[in-house]
Amino acid sequence: MMFTDENVIELAPRHHESNCPREKSKILAMVHPISVHQWAEGAQQWLAMIVGSSSDAIIGKSSEGIILSWNPAAKRLFGYSAAAAIGRPVSMLFPRDGTDEIRSLLQRSGRGEQIECHETECIRQDGKRVGVSLSLSPIRDKTGAIVGTATIARDITERRRIENRLHQLAFHDVLTGLPNRFLFRERVCQAFAQARRHDFQVALLFIDLDRFKQINDSLGHQIGDRLLQVTASRLRRCLREGDVIARLGGDEFVVGLTALTDSSDATLIAGKILETLREPFLVGSHELNISASIGIGIYPADGQDMETLMQAADTAMYQAKKQGRGNCQLASALGAMTPSSESSPCHDCQSRGGGKACEDFHVAAPLSRMDPDRDSFAGEREFNDGNQPIPGNMP
Repeated sequence: MMFTDENVIELAPRHHESNCPREKSKILAMVHPISVHQWAEGAQQWLAMIVGSSSDAIIGKSSEGIILSWNPAAKRLFGYSAAAAIGRPVSMLFPRDGTDEIRSLLQRSGRGEQIECHETECIRQDGKRVGVSLSLSPIRDKTGAIVGTATIARDITERRRIENRLHQLAFHDVLTGLPNRFLFRERVCQAFAQARRHDFQVALLFIDLDRFKQINDSLGHQIGDRLLQVTASRLRRCLREGDVIARLGGDEFVVGLTALTDSSDATLIAGKILETLREPFLVGSHELNISASIGIGIYPADGQDMETLMQAADTAMYQAKKQGRGNCQLASALGAMTPSSESSPCHDCQSRGGGKACEDFHVAAPLSRMDPDRDSFAGEREFNDGNQPIPGNMP
């Protein structure tokens, strides 16, 4: 195709075979003049087909934010037909708390700025929120003046779902849904920083379930896993808003108590945990009784970094096991121990009857059905269908 001042000339090649054997075949071009108007119409048709075939929503808006064009993908994404959308303000696609956001985007586009991959949430016609990635480009007329904005909107719901799932797997325990040691470390280090600024204390509670291995080995891993799930659920209920809990592996859990003004609060919460774990567990057809040993390390008295404080709490937990299980020990008390005091648990454990050697774990006779009178801690009501893990707290 070639252009002249007035016409678009289409060159249609044709092969011409010569009768003379010494002459090579020639290619002749047939010249068909096409008017500029015809060519422009064809180009417009192609553009319309491209926009109509796009899998992304393509929306044209005036400088005032009024929708002027609406492709089929926009209908699929937002639910509005073209007739229902055109002529209405684009703000209808955003939640009320997002009106300032869309106003800012349109103002930036109106100044000639190209905006790429801005992630936000929009509202569908049915009221549901949908995550989208927006790209905005200013629309200019023949004189170069900006007369509107072209927006490309892409649904990122599935991508976000995958990202959230990957984050869950990377930073949470698969079995219980609790944060893992990596996320726990991050949150506790943030608590350390806050404690330094406001003269708070932070406590780490290292929790180990007593004789869990016997249950796991005698009743099977499925019962053991369900027991860990219910244990995680109970531990969550003992904590305050802002505290953090993680499963380190096996039957070991660790709790971070943040923004403490008095270290005695840590022993109070530890006593609450011991008390709630003494309640019978109904798992499957088994009623299980377990206990826990807890070691407590206090920041900054027992350690001013994560490793030192974890080691202090871990050492205190082993001391709790030595003293008969089912009690808690403060790391700060270990250095001052005398032979006569070596068998004394912390005051809160004593007040709750702790510090005595626990009985071997007890499995009641199999139950034919769940007891409806049991509290919400016990029983498979905490498992949905009995096989799904309890979801953890999202970051």
